[in-house]
Amino acid sequence: MNICIWVFLVCLAPYPTLSHTHDVASAISKLRFILDIDRDLTLQLDTLSGQVQHFKDTIDLIRTAKLQPLPDILEGKIEDFQGSEDNLKHPTDQLVIIKRFYEKWNPVQQHLSSSSAAVTLNRIVDQLKTNWYLAGEAMNGILRLHETYGIPASDFSDGRIGDYQSRLKMSTRDLLDIGTQAYQIKKWEACSEYFQLAEERLSRMLQNSSANRDDNSSCCENSYNRNSFEANFLDINATLFLGYAYDQHHYCELKLGNYHNALDLALKALKIAPDNSNLMENVGLIKDYMAGKVLQRPESSEDFQPAELAICKQSVVSDLQSQNFEHFPVDSESFQIWAKCNYHDNNNPALLIQPIKREIILDKPYLEFWHDFLLDSEIDDLKELSLPGLARSSVAGTKGYEYSDIRFSQSNFFSDDSHPTVRSISARINKITNLTTELADNLQVANYGVGGQYGAHYDFGGDNVAEEFFKNGNRVATVLIYLSNVELGGMTAFLRPKIAVKPEKGGALFWYNLWRDGTGVLETEHAACPVIVGVKWIANKWLRYHGQEFVYQCLP
Repeated sequence: MNICIWVFLVCLAPYPTLSHTHDVASAISKLRFILDIDRDLTLQLDTLSGQVQHFKDTIDLIRTAKLQPLPDILEGKIEDFQGSEDNLKHPTDQLVIIKRFYEKWNPVQQHLSSSSAAVTLNRIVDQLKTNWYLAGEAMNGILRLHETYGIPASDFSDGRIGDYQSRLKMSTRDLLDIGTQAYQIKKWEACSEYFQLAEERLSRMLQNSSANRDDNSSCCENSYNRNSFEANFLDINATLFLGYAYDQHHYCELKLGNYHNALDLALKALKIAPDNSNLMENVGLIKDYMAGKVLQRPESSEDFQPAELAICKQSVVSDLQSQNFEHFPVDSESFQIWAKCNYHDNNNPALLIQPIKREIILDKPYLEFWHDFLLDSEIDDLKELSLPGLARSSVAGTKGYEYSDIRFSQSNFFSDDSHPTVRSISARINKITNLTTELADNLQVANYGVGGQYGAHYDFGGDNVAEEFFKNGNRVATVLIYLSNVELGGMTAFLRPKIAVKPEKGGALFWYNLWRDGTGVLETEHAACPVIVGVKWIANKWLRYHGQEFVYQCLP
């Protein structure tokens, strides 16, 4: 809004609210209110003046931010990421872009949030408030990939994962932020690795700094070939950041039971911050640990890894063996080979001319794969429909559908009446399976973000879900449709037996969730492995038991 117009409207606003000004001139006894009115107007004018100045400061801040566009912050490489999601497949690129956007706009958001002018810019403020959530989720995604697949922090930092190379590289600030995030969520191995990388960079910057220059930004930019954004972050004092890294890092090493490393880092931090009482206490504690006076069981993130992560890791080993990627130990356990393939028409005249390409993966649980189930044009329709309304995915719980830390994706739902393609998919499923889709859940379309995954779960409901879940009966069968290929990771892992299915664009998995007596098939427990490289899109159609009574081929 034009500032002059905004000021004019605000100036007019107080008058209708001053009800005691009514009829002052007709009663002498009310003339005393004139003094109150004068005082009120003066205070409001002073306040208004401050608001206008704050608003002007905000405009100046926004203009300053715009003077350094995101393309410049990203070292002129923004054109590499425009036009197609295919250019945003590498997790390092994804993280760097999200964090640069946050780091650019967060000062503006904080300024607006503290200003009454923010009332006129609510939509902008709300959008900016989501930035830290996005940046935090991106860092958590990197940490999930680190933990699940054992990919070293140095590979993410340099953007090198097997044969996949990112266009961007992480800055020193990125390393410090991810290390801090790992510290906060107790991922001690990752915490140690990322802080060590940050320390190496900061030490190199300080060693190469000119003796007659106190401006660390110049040394940082020249010695490490970082852009001005990196330099501006570090120009306060690189030594302080190094001390911070030592301090956080020593605690991670302490939790891992690496006492000699922890002591060395704590002493280095004390040289930079000699008055830090917490560090002094920890030095004494570490010495007690080393002397055996105090016992502590070392903590490792691997102690708490879910079973499905081993399957996810093994599935990636197969993809990376040909790339000589040494960071993944090869498991001796081999995966079951898919053997039964045929053209399936289900005795349905509509499928005689173009039968489904069916591959039977397992007999127990019964699991089959339909190749070329969707056309590329149908996939494009689903993505186009979904993008505007994508929102954080939820899971069925005791209180209805709720958010959960085991699922990291965004999704949208579509009824058969929403689009001809959605209706066509339901009809096709009915022809292939003989199962009615009239009472099925709406088609869910989901997109996974940085390190996106879905922990081990069942599609059928049990005692742990709300009664409303069973309105149309339990989920009798699942159709999981892949809307994209995924270069690395993103497998669908089944825990019993241990197999992983690689996403194939246009293909679909089908399985039954219930036994003859209506109880759940426990062998259908499955998970979506974290996506390493690629963009994963899927669609789910969950078929309900009601309406299937005379057509459902019950499992024995």
